[in-house]
Amino acid sequence: MMRKLMIALAALMLAGTTATVAFAQTKTSKPTRATVHKLVIHVDSNDPATMTLALNNAQNVINHYKRKRERVVVELVTYGPGLHMYREDSSPVKQRIATMSLENPNLKFSACGNTRAGMQKREGKPVKLISEAKVVPSGVIRIMELQKQGYAYLRP
Repeated sequence: MMRKLMIALAALMLAGTTATVAFAQTKTSKPTRATVHKLVIHVDSNDPATMTLALNNAQNVINHYKRKRERVVVELVTYGPGLHMYREDSSPVKQRIATMSLENPNLKFSACGNTRAGMQKREGKPVKLISEAKVVPSGVIRIMELQKQGYAYLRP
């Protein structure tokens, strides 16, 4: 009887140790190569300081994960007055966007189609965007879709 009790106790202790080790490995294990960090940055202001801050945030995130040798995807989405960030005729940051785009293939720039259409109607002329910007039907919807896909959200 005593021998069975000792065997059962040893089995329980071993199981507890195994569970503790498994828990510790889970808590300290590094992301796999398949892990992709995702961030959407929302810009809705025609303020050069906000645009610069958004680009600084994007670059800082990219640099952080590059140093860790982990993958990251960053998408900047503009709508409303923030669309000026991507306008060929009024962007105060278009040169920086061009440079960052060349250096970071996982950096995307999305422009709200609704905002662009409204600006074109008000101005009575086409609104030309920088080549890095891709028009999406709606900036707000794009942000919602990205959040559903697991993107973290940032509004500088």
